[in-house]
Amino acid sequence: MYIGLDFGTLSVRAVLVGDDGTVLSSEVCEYPHGVISGALADGTPLPEGYALADPRDYLSCMNKAVRGAVKKAGAAPEDIAGIGLDAANSSILPCRGDGSPMLSSPETNADKRWDSCPHAYIKLWKHHGAKRQIRQIEALYHTGGLPVLKRYGGSCSYVQGIQKLLETYEEAPELFAAAGRFCEVGDWIAWNLTGHPVASIYYLGFNNMWARDLGYPARDDLDRLASGFGQALYDKFFLPPSGFETPCGFLSEKAAEELGLLPGTSVAAPMGDGNITGLVFCGKHPHAIVSVLGTSVGTSFVMDRLVPMSGINGVVQDGYLAGKACYDAGSPCMGDMLGWFINMQVPASYTDAANRAHVNVHQYLTELAESKAPWDNPLTVLDWWNGSRSILNDPRLRGCVAGFSLETRPEDVYGAMIQGCACSYRKALEHFEAQGAKFDEVILCGGIAQKNAFAVGQFASILNRAVLVPEWKESVAVGSAILIQKAVENGRSSIEEALNRHFRTVLPDEAHRAQYEALYNRWSTFHDLMAANRNILEPFV
Repeated sequence: MYIGLDFGTLSVRAVLVGDDGTVLSSEVCEYPHGVISGALADGTPLPEGYALADPRDYLSCMNKAVRGAVKKAGAAPEDIAGIGLDAANSSILPCRGDGSPMLSSPETNADKRWDSCPHAYIKLWKHHGAKRQIRQIEALYHTGGLPVLKRYGGSCSYVQGIQKLLETYEEAPELFAAAGRFCEVGDWIAWNLTGHPVASIYYLGFNNMWARDLGYPARDDLDRLASGFGQALYDKFFLPPSGFETPCGFLSEKAAEELGLLPGTSVAAPMGDGNITGLVFCGKHPHAIVSVLGTSVGTSFVMDRLVPMSGINGVVQDGYLAGKACYDAGSPCMGDMLGWFINMQVPASYTDAANRAHVNVHQYLTELAESKAPWDNPLTVLDWWNGSRSILNDPRLRGCVAGFSLETRPEDVYGAMIQGCACSYRKALEHFEAQGAKFDEVILCGGIAQKNAFAVGQFASILNRAVLVPEWKESVAVGSAILIQKAVENGRSSIEEALNRHFRTVLPDEAHRAQYEALYNRWSTFHDLMAANRNILEPFV
């Protein structure tokens, strides 16, 4: 059996998976500090757009989740053949030379000198503090530097890691100098498991401008961003990359003791949580676009050859399928936006009604939205609460809603938010197809796809395509188990075979085809209008 670890934005999930794909147990542990914005725990104010996390949460929660899953399954340490893991990309943190966080801990004699420094924390994938650095990187490309950006349409996605590293280098030089290394959070977790630094090709290629044929960005190009920055990255960030072909290492004595497992247990090279489903499904569905509907929307697809493409985060040749160019894209906001609406905008009367009905507020609003002829919803929502990734790639944009009236109810807004995400997805899908991609299937995974049939139905109807939803509820975490099974079984995975056997098919609402097409056309017109006049939605430029 194998352990799959899925490090999300708010929690880590550990699953124990049998060779036939059966999830034998599952355990979730929420990070005590969650997403840190507004201010640090000690009151240190954070600028607008900062989204941080406490790395100490990740390790302590991992230990609890793994021990809990193993205990639930009644498994013995010797039963575990390996550990695979995924984590949100690109999330960057500095660490000491031994892999421990820069933040205080008993092991570092409670050294608190960095606890008030925002740059000492994990800069999450949705951290927007490095807007100026993005403009520096794109300006460098347009003057002949960083040729790899041509493959991303000449733009630097704001989920990339390089600008976050540049932000720290420029704004916290003492911290940068004191740090032993900088890591993607998935690589850092793998380091803490194996005892040696790891650099996964997935994070490097999708989020840090590495390419198999080009290698790392040239030192001279990086030095044009900031004096000495190139050498700093070669000293403290870039490493020989690890891929999926073999384990990236084996469980150390220290990690084994903390997890309750055996030293020497194989550990797979980590992968981004938005890419893991590409590994799981694109091999059997080579013309599918595969997305995880969760806090954000992580999207993967493959092409037979590498084609430069705008609107993506990154592309890796042979990223997880030999001979294929593997693309990473997505939307930075879905569950985040819906959660914001629930927490900040829904009146107490709705919360009380949901409690009386013994359902959560999400389910209550979903049922109300579904009952009100959703194809006729007069609201139009641009899902830019967290900026726009695919296709505009502009973190400065802000969400907006058209069509409010005195008759508008919370369920109308909630339903329109889901529809806005579906319309945004269709816009990106059409954008990729116009550049040469071919999608015969749409596969939707993740918590929202599993729990919210209304949302999946709206995606199918707005796309006017059948949507496949895997029957496995833990497809992302199980995908991490597939990573390690492939690594120890010479590329074979019986778990992968099992996951690709069973899907639920959701068909579009043909009876209201014309209404859904009109809804999308209205949304697309609004999208293009606001994109052309985006200065009014960029208050923090």
